[in-house]
Amino acid sequence: MSSNSAAVHFMAETAKIVNPSRLVCCRIFRGCQLADSAPAEDLRARIAELKKQYPDLAVVSYVNTTAAVKGLSDIIWHLRERAESRAVAA
Repeated sequence: MSSNSAAVHFMAETAKIVNPSRLVCCRIFRGCQLADSAPAEDLRARIAELKKQYPDLAVVSYVNTTAAVKGLSDIIWHLRERAESRAVAA
């Protein structure tokens, strides 16, 4: 990485999850407005509330979320630059 490079914290978390035996190195961790706008504690409470009304509720989260939010999700969604999209079961 160049000296001007920075990594978003959720990317480093995800890299460590999929490569637990590897060292993840980043010079600077920056926040992500999207990830920061969805705290896991708030999501956990909302899921509990919605599951009372919708017991079969599936939680879908965008890939730009924290590891904690991904852990509460049934599906992680990733949009490509083109019109295609891809969902991955958590």
